Parts: sequence; structure tokens; C-alpha cells
Amino acid sequence: MRIKFLKRPAAGKVCFWLDLDNTLHNASKHILPEINESMTQYVAGHLNIDPAQASQLRNAYWLRYGATLLGMMKHHDVCPQHFLKHTHVLPKLHEQVLPDPQMRHLLRRLPGNKIILTNAPLEYAIRVLALLRIQSLVHAVVAIDQMSINGRLRPKPSGFLWPAVKRLVPARKHVLFEDTASHLKSVRSHQMKTVWVVPPRFPKQHKAGKPAHIDHKVARFSQSAAWSFTLAQTGQAGSLGTLMR
Repeated sequence: MRIKFLKRPAAGKVCFWLDLDNTLHNASKHILPEINESMTQYVAGHLNIDPAQASQLRNAYWLRYGATLLGMMKHHDVCPQHFLKHTHVLPKLHEQVLPDPQMRHLLRRLPGNKIILTNAPLEYAIRVLALLRIQSLVHAVVAIDQMSINGRLRPKPSGFLWPAVKRLVPARKHVLFEDTASHLKSVRSHQMKTVWVVPPRFPKQHKAGKPAHIDHKVARFSQSAAWSFTLAQTGQAGSLGTLMR
């Protein structure tokens, strides 16, 4: 298990583990469809099958293993570095990621360590952070190509992942912000608080109730970050206050 430190974290503070795509920025409109298409093309070319079959297999592996890459490694002996490199080219990424001044302001003021935890590759994560102009505001990145535990990749939602990440940055409290509810479910037994980020552009999930394994549900990260900062400064209970205590 490895971590890419961007600046030195402070020991003993609250550690915020932040998913990247669709948690800190909108990746659903352009970026994720392009990645999915690239993965479909990769699967089709590697297995010599038609695009429709490749798309079904890509989605099936994502649903079964939490990442298409894991299915390709397990069943087809794919090199993870080769797969990630060829499915995350994204030549127009600079046009697809837009800085959010409010989020940048809140991240700067949010107390505690802020660490990106993403099933995307490290090179992509660094590119996105730079385009969002928040690279200097987070302490570290843990990406899928760093999530090797005992010789096997263990990305979200693997239960092996959470004890490993907590050992990377010891803290009195760990809080995970994530848009994928299934990733939050596996955290429950590892003494980590969970925040489900569900924007209104996903109406089914946005209108649904909060599952029992999720501590808080918010429409956007900047909303929850603002609450966390305010409650941390005032020491008042309520809303996200329990995350900071």
C-alpha cells in the first residue's frame, strides 16, 4: 500500500478521505462516459469481441469487483499499468474539469488532513487536482495503482482497504466522503464515519432515503465541508458535528 504525499500531514487530527470523481467535481457528463468508452474499446481489442459484448463485460466486472480492471486482471491476465494508461488518456480533460472557487475556499479552511482516495489512476488524479486548482490544498493521494495489499490490488469497496489506509495516516477520527453508496457500506465495521454525496443530477439516489450504513447524506461536498468547518470551530453538536468529535 502506497501513498503520494503532496505535503506533510498533521498527526492526530481528523482525516478526511475524499473520493474524486462525482464527489469533488462533476465527472458524469463528459469524463466518465469517455473513460467507459475507452475501457470498452480496450476490452474489445484485448479479447477480440464486438463493442456490445465488451460493454456488457466491462459493466459486469465493475458491478462484481468494484472496478473493471480487477475483472480484466482476474480473468484475462491484463497488466494493470497498461490498462490504466490506455483507458485514461483524456486529451480534452482541461476542457472538462472546471475549478470551483467555493470548494477551493472551503477546502482551504477545512481543518484536518484531506486525502484523495480514488479508484482512478494516480496520474489522472493529479491532473484533475491541478485543473481544479486544489492540489496545494490536499495532503496526499491514494489511487487505484497504489492500492496493492499483500501483492493484490484492493480498491474500493474492498474491506482490506480501510485498515490499510487508516494506518497510512493515523488520526483520532476518519471520515469518508463518497458518491458510491456501495463503497461506503464496507466502511461501517472499520470505525470510519461516512458521508454520501448525491447531487440532484442523480434524481433516484438524491430522492432516496439514507441507508443505515451511511451517517450523513448531502447534495454536494461544499455543503458538507461548510458544516464540518463551522461545527469544528464552534464545538456545537448536530448535523455533521458528530464527525468532528
